[in-house]
Amino acid sequence: MNRTWFSLSIGMLAFAGTFVSCKEETSTGDRVALPEEQEQISTDIVENQTVITFERDLHDFGDIPQGEKVSTDFRFTNTGKNDLLITDAHGSCGCTVPEWPKEPIPPGGSGIIHVVFDSGKRSGQISKKVTVTANTIPNPNTLTIKGNVVTN
Repeated sequence: MNRTWFSLSIGMLAFAGTFVSCKEETSTGDRVALPEEQEQISTDIVENQTVITFERDLHDFGDIPQGEKVSTDFRFTNTGKNDLLITDAHGSCGCTVPEWPKEPIPPGGSGIIHVVFDSGKRSGQISKKVTVTANTIPNPNTLTIKGNVVTN
């Protein structure tokens, strides 16, 4: 009976040992953040990141004559606290071509992503995406163009 009690006691201690306080150190010596500290860390990370804010993220061209190239500008502002650097912008197909600023945009600065759509021989409703990759939260950002390609 004592042997059973001893085995159970050792087992309970081992089990209880898995529940450690958040204030204890990990095996590497790093302190584990308390839940309220983790929330503050997350808030600090988000508040100190770069944020791109578009005036709009959708443009409807309406009717587009077949074979025409049409374009629109998506205006944006760097509403974050660090320089904004757009590293890539690409359309969902070769008919949608974006141009974007290559230089860093400072906090409070603004810019334009110019998008050209070549209707070519397409017809009917179109919806194309432009994916913008930058040092932002969220990343990537998506812009949409749509319209109706009509035949002559």
